[in-house]
Amino acid sequence: MSRKSLFMENTDIPAHRTRGEVSALMTDFGGVAEISHQLEEGKVIGFRFTMLLHGKPLIFQLPVRTSRVVKQLVDRRRKPPRPAEMPAIEKKAERIAWRQTLRWMEAQLAMVDTGLADLAEVFMPYLLGLGGTTFYEHWRGRLLAAPKAKGARS
Repeated sequence: MSRKSLFMENTDIPAHRTRGEVSALMTDFGGVAEISHQLEEGKVIGFRFTMLLHGKPLIFQLPVRTSRVVKQLVDRRRKPPRPAEMPAIEKKAERIAWRQTLRWMEAQLAMVDTGLADLAEVFMPYLLGLGGTTFYEHWRGRLLAAPKAKGARS
C-alpha cells in the first residue's frame, strides 16, 4: 500500500474551472473546430473535440477517469471510508483527474509547439473511429482478443 501522494493531489481548483482551462487551451492552440463535454449520470466524464488535421476534420474523445483516482485515494487509506466521506473523496478525485488532464495536455501541446511531436501523433490514441471507440480502445480490444503467444507475459 503506497502512501506516496498523487500528482496534483493537493489542488483546490474546482473541476469545472479546470474544464474551462482545458477548453481555453484547446481553443487557443488552434485547429479545434468544436469541443463538447461527455456526461454520464450528470457528471462530466471526459470531452470530445474536432480538429482539422491536414485539412480533414477528425474527432477525438479524451476520457477523464475519475473513478480510477477515487480507487487510488480509497486504497491508500488505513480504513475504508465511511459512506458519508465518499462525496468529498469523489470531489477530490474529480479535481485531481481534471488537473492532471490539463497538465498532460499542456505538456503534449508544448511538444507540438517545439516540433518534438506532431499533433496527430500526440492525440492518435484518442481518435474516434467507427463504432464509437477510440483507436486505443480498438487496439486494446484486438490485443486482448488475440491468442497469447507461447511464453508471453501478461
